[in-house]
Amino acid sequence: MKISVPHARRRRPRSPVLLAVAAATALSLLTSCAGAGELGGSGSTNLTVAIVANPQMKDAIQLSKQFTADHPDINLRFVTLPENEARAKITASVATQGGEYDIAMISNYETPQWAQNGWLTNLTPYMSASPDYDANDFVPSIRDSVSYQGGMYAAPFYGESSFLAYRKDLVAKAGLTMPAHPTWPQVAAMAAKLNDPSHGVSGICLRGLPGWGEVLAPLDTVINTYGGRWFDQKWNAQLTSPEVKQAVQFYVNTVQKYGEPGAAISGFSECVTQFSQGQVAMWYDATSMVSTIEDPANSKVAGKIGYAPAPVVKTPASGWLYTWALGIPSTSKNKEAAWQSSSG
Repeated sequence: MKISVPHARRRRPRSPVLLAVAAATALSLLTSCAGAGELGGSGSTNLTVAIVANPQMKDAIQLSKQFTADHPDINLRFVTLPENEARAKITASVATQGGEYDIAMISNYETPQWAQNGWLTNLTPYMSASPDYDANDFVPSIRDSVSYQGGMYAAPFYGESSFLAYRKDLVAKAGLTMPAHPTWPQVAAMAAKLNDPSHGVSGICLRGLPGWGEVLAPLDTVINTYGGRWFDQKWNAQLTSPEVKQAVQFYVNTVQKYGEPGAAISGFSECVTQFSQGQVAMWYDATSMVSTIEDPANSKVAGKIGYAPAPVVKTPASGWLYTWALGIPSTSKNKEAAWQSSSG
């Protein structure tokens, strides 16, 4: 299931950058954003926010009116980009100290590395100075993944693991039963029986879109559970190991035989659309999918979905831990405004 940031026991955590992204999807892509730190009319401050265009950003729309009402002196300008493009542009800007963004959406992969390089602002002092903010309210594994040497350098927007979603009605119609803890060979066998292209239904959806944040996200977990890895303890490449070859071949074969049409250009967004529209019987991906596929306003299969733990082979778990988080680049000239943007 989707791992949401829990409400505080006594204080509700309100990340400055988390709420700053509130109006993101309510605004159009700004291709002519002014530089970060620019002053707007009547002494107002413009904050440029770079975010990833994924379905979860729609959750932030509910906060946009509140933000605008509470902070009339701060103008938010959003740059919304597809995942691969966002990674490239945000990385290039932050790494070169370009200063285009006051707030940037990054993951737990980049955060510790960028913090070590001095590219991000340590948010812990701001958190400590905010009476209504308690960093301990975040899921510990997520909080630790965006920390470096005791400081948090990004505020999680949401956290996720992975699981297998499946159409309960289609599984029952086919006379199948989803195992309580499925293996990948079992899933592939079910995909073969559920695959029904003549009626517009694929057996399974697995990402194929190139990119380490696209196809490699689910594929890496398959490699993990087959016993493979990218490097050994001495940083010797292991991508030609029998375990990696077996995992990759399994993944490719499964997609080619029972996967969605256009798999080579299907990422998270494309898979969530196909599953929501009833075009896929099973989908293995991030747990954050739930907010879309269980929403009757966006999904034709809401209420018809079952969930199973991430499929495995040789390991007890898949090894998926991820968060989209929001950080303040060290080059921002409006660090206090970026933080205070949600403290009203």
